Amino acid sequence: MTLLPTRSRAALVLAIATAVLAIFTWLNLRVPAAGIVQDALLDQQNAYYLAQKQVDRIGGLRQGDPMSFVLSFPQGLDEQGMAQLIRMTRELRQRFPQAVVWSLAADSYAYRADAGELASTPHLDPAWLRPDGQLQMPVPMAQWRAQVAADPTASGLLVGKDFRYAQILLFTPEQTNELDLVRQVAEYLEQRPIHALEWLLLKGDIKPASPYANVSLGGWSVGRGLMHFALMSDVLFYSTIGLVIATLAALLALKSLKQALYSSTCIFASFVLVRGTVALCGLLGLDFFGAPLAERVYFLLVLSAMIVAGISFNTRALERYNELQARQPGAAPAALWRQVGRHSLPLNVAALVAILNFATLPQIGIRGIMEVGVLSAIGIVYQRVLVSMLLPALHITFGGTPGAVNTGHASLAQRQWERMIHALPRACHRLIVRLDRSAPGRAAMASLLACAVTVGGAMAVVVHDWLADEKWIVVQEKPIDYLPNTIVDRGRALLNSTGHTGFGRLSYLVVPAAQYAGAAVERPEFLQRAWELQRKLAALPEARGANSVLDTLAYMQQQEAGGAGRDAMPGTIQQAHDRLQQIRWDLTQPALARYLWADAGVALYLSHPADNSTSLRVFAAHAEAVAARDFPDLRMLPYGPLHSYHQTDLYISQGKPLNVLLSFPLVIVSCALWLGWLARRAPRLAALRPWATACAMTVPFLFAYAAIVLLMAAFHIPLDQATACATALGINAAIDFDLYLIDDYRAALEQGLDRNQALQRALAERGYITLTDAALNGICFSFLMLSPFLPIQRLGVIMLVMLATCALGAILLMPALLPLCSRAPRAQASQPQPQLMEQHE
Repeated sequence: MTLLPTRSRAALVLAIATAVLAIFTWLNLRVPAAGIVQDALLDQQNAYYLAQKQVDRIGGLRQGDPMSFVLSFPQGLDEQGMAQLIRMTRELRQRFPQAVVWSLAADSYAYRADAGELASTPHLDPAWLRPDGQLQMPVPMAQWRAQVAADPTASGLLVGKDFRYAQILLFTPEQTNELDLVRQVAEYLEQRPIHALEWLLLKGDIKPASPYANVSLGGWSVGRGLMHFALMSDVLFYSTIGLVIATLAALLALKSLKQALYSSTCIFASFVLVRGTVALCGLLGLDFFGAPLAERVYFLLVLSAMIVAGISFNTRALERYNELQARQPGAAPAALWRQVGRHSLPLNVAALVAILNFATLPQIGIRGIMEVGVLSAIGIVYQRVLVSMLLPALHITFGGTPGAVNTGHASLAQRQWERMIHALPRACHRLIVRLDRSAPGRAAMASLLACAVTVGGAMAVVVHDWLADEKWIVVQEKPIDYLPNTIVDRGRALLNSTGHTGFGRLSYLVVPAAQYAGAAVERPEFLQRAWELQRKLAALPEARGANSVLDTLAYMQQQEAGGAGRDAMPGTIQQAHDRLQQIRWDLTQPALARYLWADAGVALYLSHPADNSTSLRVFAAHAEAVAARDFPDLRMLPYGPLHSYHQTDLYISQGKPLNVLLSFPLVIVSCALWLGWLARRAPRLAALRPWATACAMTVPFLFAYAAIVLLMAAFHIPLDQATACATALGINAAIDFDLYLIDDYRAALEQGLDRNQALQRALAERGYITLTDAALNGICFSFLMLSPFLPIQRLGVIMLVMLATCALGAILLMPALLPLCSRAPRAQASQPQPQLMEQHE
């Protein structure tokens, strides 16, 4: 209800709202950002989560996520390329002093036996580089390539086996801020300072300066950071487009520019409030599932929910005000707004259902989806308060009445639109009446049959996906869809080419199953078994390589044995200790050793294309199964954020079906309680059976969800973190389709009309409101299809189809079931249908 009986109180509300928005604007400047897989899993019993905690407890191993600068040499690595490698390695060590830089020009050595001792020489000596950036001496390239190819640590990892690319690996410290990392990388490659506003408004890619034109980026640490900026730079742009579209849509519906601007002002206020809430929760120390809220790449979905809820709530309230004003000309605006408040129960029910459905998204178990749900639910609360307080205050203070939108073609288009949205509900009404007249209940049977056929088709898809190896609906994340044609996409394409090392590196700590006295990494039996495990994993068909310090140990053993013993590890504890100590002494960056081994075991990096979460999860599971089956004396403990990435599709596939099933009981219970409360308030007038009616109200959603399943199967649209939010977004957008039609039907029955007359009023005469609402929401979601990111585009398509099918179900399937839900008598077939309301044309 509204609390604005006077103009002075409206001014007070505007003053308070201005102050609150100023505070939240300040909070907007302090919103923490987070990567897509940072603290990604809510389930603290997840095997990967527990393994990460175990690696943390073991200690001694630095766990920063590696990234790489990928240098492309289409004609093969030559002396000019060698000079670039040396120069960039030197620059990166200066630019990133907190990280460890590893390349052919840093801590990469050729070993050879010399007078009974192993001597080491750099593959690329930084001293070769002259001040002008060129090599001081010619290099015998054939001999040099043979030397590098003999080093398994270098060949395939630091340089391609075909010498068409080289990598400079950057091991970042633990808990590195990926966004800061991307900022530094961009300023280095573009050779210029980049202002924060440019990142916020314009920056979605890194454009290297000419000396680095052949450089791209590898690894998901930098990929995740760039993904954040690429999407966040579009949030302001696309939310602005959405706001403009919402204003035009409200103008079309309300025929008042002022009222449309009031609606958009409330939506914009919800943007400020909901985003500021992220920072406010951080200041208050409020955690959700063990971690604070943050702004992630899916925040655009929260703003989409605010646009849709805002246009629906505000437009409904203003339409109600305009109807009351037309009936009571000359009444004071404050008095009319009090009447709007007294009839706002359906709006409250719509808000409640949306809040409850958003609040169930944490059930899926992914933090990004949880944050979309929590922030959207909080935003709906804000929207409900704004439509009760700020919207009336704006209207009472500044006025605004409906009128013609424009003249000429705009007016003609408006008339054609109004003719169509009035004609379609009347056609549905005629069809229902015709079916119902021919045989009692036939309309209901036709409605149920249409829904059953659609749902049956969807269930066939679901059953097929359970039983078949090749799924019709694939559950997977493909993050590269957020980075098309970017510097990361180019690096991915190069590293995933045939014979190359692969874009993603899964990290494992290999430790003995039994405890050893002293350092396990110095036990020959452990090293030999770990080496056998690495070779076995490297031979897996889906692996692009397996690398560890064991490669260097085997290389040293081979050189010491004069080329023999390639598969041997040090034979004694002392020898293993000496070899590891020699490696550590050779390193100009001793911290690199802590990324390669710890006393408890060795770090093993498995390379994979990592194009999507499903293939990566299957590969990880296969590798871990091989280790558990063939090497029971070893334990392979996964660590690092990349494992969280490949777990997302698993949680979505398990949690999303349950989340959808929970949506229907929430709709049924909320609507049944609403109808039951109305019936108890006026028992004699109660004309609808609450539970039967509430079940009928779920039919449009059931029909729409089934249609979406068929759409995704037909067009191979995967279920990912974006599309997993579609159900809650759809209910938020479409619940009032059912609520207001049911409310009109109920009110007509309670006024003494029979079922057919009530259906004529609710559907034939006021059904146009449902189509208008669907069109407005569809227009608001259409801006998602403008996004350059494929997952967001797919979500936009899904939402448009869902809204269209929900609207069809609301004006055809559900009304056909209403006679079964009412207590009022049916009209006689010969009884004429009265003209109940003025036609809205």
